[in-house]
Amino acid sequence: MQSVIDLLGDAVLLVDSAGLVRAANQPAEQLFALASGDLAGRPMLELITDGSVAAYKSAWDDAWERGPTNAMTSISIVRGDGRPVAAEVALARLDDHPGAGAGAADVAVAVVLRAGSGMVRDELLRQLAIAHRAQRFLLDAAAVIMDANGYRQTLRALASVAVPTLGDICLIDIVDERGALARVAAAHNDPAHADLVAELRRSYPPDAAGSHPSVQAMRDRQSVWTREITDDFLLRATRDRRHLEILRTLSATSFMSVPLIAGDEVLGCLSLLCGRSGRKLGPDDVALAEQLARQVAQVIAKQRRYDAVRAISHTLQSSLLPSEAIRVDRLDIAVRYVPGTRDAEVGGDFWDVVALPSGKAAIVIGDVTGHDAVAAATMAQLRSVCRALRPSTQSPADLIDALQRTWDQLGLERVATAAFADLDPVSGALRIASAGHNPPLLVVGDTASVIKVDPTPPLGAPPSPAANWLGELPVGGTLVFYTDGLVEDRYRDVDDGVRRLTRAALSAPVSDSSELADRLLTCIPDDDRSDDVALLVVRRLAG
Repeated sequence: MQSVIDLLGDAVLLVDSAGLVRAANQPAEQLFALASGDLAGRPMLELITDGSVAAYKSAWDDAWERGPTNAMTSISIVRGDGRPVAAEVALARLDDHPGAGAGAADVAVAVVLRAGSGMVRDELLRQLAIAHRAQRFLLDAAAVIMDANGYRQTLRALASVAVPTLGDICLIDIVDERGALARVAAAHNDPAHADLVAELRRSYPPDAAGSHPSVQAMRDRQSVWTREITDDFLLRATRDRRHLEILRTLSATSFMSVPLIAGDEVLGCLSLLCGRSGRKLGPDDVALAEQLARQVAQVIAKQRRYDAVRAISHTLQSSLLPSEAIRVDRLDIAVRYVPGTRDAEVGGDFWDVVALPSGKAAIVIGDVTGHDAVAAATMAQLRSVCRALRPSTQSPADLIDALQRTWDQLGLERVATAAFADLDPVSGALRIASAGHNPPLLVVGDTASVIKVDPTPPLGAPPSPAANWLGELPVGGTLVFYTDGLVEDRYRDVDDGVRRLTRAALSAPVSDSSELADRLLTCIPDDDRSDDVALLVVRRLAG
């Protein structure tokens, strides 16, 4: 209730049944010339002159015992400096007010004071109801912004919150990169009309160059609303007969459109319609919608800034990874890189495949710890060092040992996990060693299994001697190397992720590595993913 009375312009005190002030707003503190918080806990009778006590008690009785009264009572109050000031007072019992109940049980009466003509009880209750409704609605909207994941989901959730508080239908349109209006959210408070509202979203966004009222609101940078929708309004606002038919079926009776503005930029508009409820929109509804529009505009502006930074970050990330297609005779190779969704920083996931002079393919996939520019720089350095050292080492295990011996001299700032492999495309001979990395998946025919590679500690951690796993990749067999982001997130552990990956690998026959890579990416969660994903699929072909 404190937050509610703070929205009012008149001096308002909340008094409990014992006559003690429980809360007061700033105008009341100014009227009594007291510092913030000094009114709370004081008996109300100490705040008025002795000659006004009888009049105040009579007004209290009218409010508390005999029901509503619109009468104003003249009294004198005592300011903090001891000076009496003439005022008019109106009292309203609050147990029938929308804000009464939990959290307001100890508040019995609202006392409003004015120096001139007073605010009658009904007007006080009306303003309290409006303020309470606005406060509760904006808190709900803030909760949606905090809980939703992703830009479009947030706007869809905000549209759902807006109905039925602000209207029966809520539409949110934003200006896209081409300057056109894209309808990203549409909600109706009656599920029976979901299909019609979905059609409005898909087929009838406003034309940014047209004369639709929402376009007018954006152009003039101020709200446009009409209490009563006329046939002439419908004809001007609709694009064709089907558009007109939808709005008539929805029984549109009242309309407003509020521009979404952040700084100097108009980002779109929020539109609200009333339908079968028969409700008529008014100035209070417009004011509340404008407060919501400010929150929506901040969501859009923040997302656009994020998208711009993220695009730059991942362009940098891509530039640090192999740019040319990887080709090795008798091997079908596919790689995929998918950036995380939860932040805009670059990551440390990397891969590489190099044809050695012996004819073998040297394979590496790794993940530098962290998710920032340092991780990306370390990734680029590590990939280059692996390329330089591999021809002079005898096996993947030798490469891990060489990296561990020279790690301090290399000046690499982060720990990294990595899996290394040598594959002979002709014989299928395969050697794998791991420095703390996920072991690869082997897919042969209708079976898929994790290769039991014995890992050493990650690169940059206290080392131990590495060992090679020895095996064979048959013709038609496939190796799947991957980083943590494919199999692990905050909702599942690695084992569950690997089981899901294995099922995806066996779900249907595939004709090439690229097709399998695309299928395996379905294991990635759609939203709220903090980690990047690197995926390397190698299939041995017949000679």
